[in-house]
Amino acid sequence: MTAGARRIACLVVLAGLTASCAQMSPQTALSGDFPAKREKLARQLAKKGDLNAALVQWRVLERVGPDSRGAARERRKLESRIEKKVKAAFSKAKADRAKGRSTQAWKGFLRVLSLDPNHAGALAELRAMETRRLRRSRSRVVNSLYQKELEAAKAEAQKAAAPAVQPSKTTKKAQTQDGTNQRSRSLGRSRDLIQKAAFRESITALEQHLARYPEDRDAQGLLSLSHRRLGLELYKDGKLREALPHLKASGSFGTDADAADADRARRALSETKRRLAQESYEKGLRAFQEDVDQAIVFLQETLAYDPEHAKAQIFLSRARKIKETLGSLSE
Repeated sequence: MTAGARRIACLVVLAGLTASCAQMSPQTALSGDFPAKREKLARQLAKKGDLNAALVQWRVLERVGPDSRGAARERRKLESRIEKKVKAAFSKAKADRAKGRSTQAWKGFLRVLSLDPNHAGALAELRAMETRRLRRSRSRVVNSLYQKELEAAKAEAQKAAAPAVQPSKTTKKAQTQDGTNQRSRSLGRSRDLIQKAAFRESITALEQHLARYPEDRDAQGLLSLSHRRLGLELYKDGKLREALPHLKASGSFGTDADAADADRARRALSETKRRLAQESYEKGLRAFQEDVDQAIVFLQETLAYDPEHAKAQIFLSRARKIKETLGSLSE
């Protein structure tokens, strides 16, 4: 579900809740401080600009309060005020859309729906804007893929047109000797970078080296060591997200003799996953009440770090059910 469809669906849900409050069955008029508190609340909500919530309070007072006529007058005045605001907001949003101010127009139509959740014009405008946005997005993706394919085809054509040169035996021998010397120099530079604790630079150098010599086990061991040292350094500084890929990669290439170093990296990797999982879980809980899609992203991230996180599994299941419900409302 897109962000626009999700927001529209949420407003429809709120409209249903408001309607259920407004359509409560008549009851015997209540006395005591209940009517006074409701009236005070209605006026406070209206003053803050929460007109629909204030309208609900006046409707309640109209049905169960001692002064139903007075409440009805206030309810009609508030409905008239809301109607004027809806017309003004809708006109401004359409003007923004006509002038190409898409962001302001989108917010304006949402403002209309916050005042009148059943406003057909605003709903139609939002659906049309979302449809146009998706078309533009698809068009950009298609053009990008076409451009990449075109560039790849040109490169292949140039490669095919280049004449092949067969080296002599002497040239081959010289090339082999030169390649061995280059390999040694490349490894030497990488070792120097590791000695200087320039681990990012050594990783880059060793990856380039292994692109040329993929079977070089010495380079694989040095790359593993560089990732491990950088991962532990970032972990110590509290930069867990940066540390994680390096701690994972520290066991991907070769081995080295520092068993204690490797053990520290394994423990740091386990603790990093645990802490990142908890951080994502807490973000998911905070997002749960406002943005279901964002909550799902955080909870999925939690399970990527810790697949056994039971609470994340429960809340992810709930979030997906809520999303399905909102999706059915927006159709």
